[in-house]
Amino acid sequence: MKLNNKFQTIIGVCSALAAISIPVAAEPIASQNPARDAVQSVLQSPNSVLPSTTEIRGIAVQNGLATVNFNSALVTDFKGGDTDEAKGVNAILKALGKFPNVSKVQILVNGEHVDSLGGLLDISGPLPVIRETKWLAHRTLPAKSLRLAQR
Repeated sequence: MKLNNKFQTIIGVCSALAAISIPVAAEPIASQNPARDAVQSVLQSPNSVLPSTTEIRGIAVQNGLATVNFNSALVTDFKGGDTDEAKGVNAILKALGKFPNVSKVQILVNGEHVDSLGGLLDISGPLPVIRETKWLAHRTLPAKSLRLAQR
């Protein structure tokens, strides 16, 4: 989400007159693809376990399914272990779970289905989104929806 930052000048008296600028509430700029922005924010997060070289090639939402197409760096540059793989996939599912019209996510690489990022989770088919609530902010993939990749 892009923001237009506005500043307001306040003149105050301390020991001398001074003019300072402080930010006021930022106004969001309407996005043409908020789902793409949500996934992009996952990739750009300083805490992201996904490769920094990963790019979104396309994203489409149809009939409750968000299909996200990444470049090959998502898999070829992924250096994490099982925990990082789960964190990365969960981050994508949580980002898209914020949209009520999305119930499942299909992850593609260069337009093709992939079995896994790092060998643990089976991401070859659609995965259910993770919806966060104020009561359940740290939910991970439910055990019944967790599929392990074939090794």
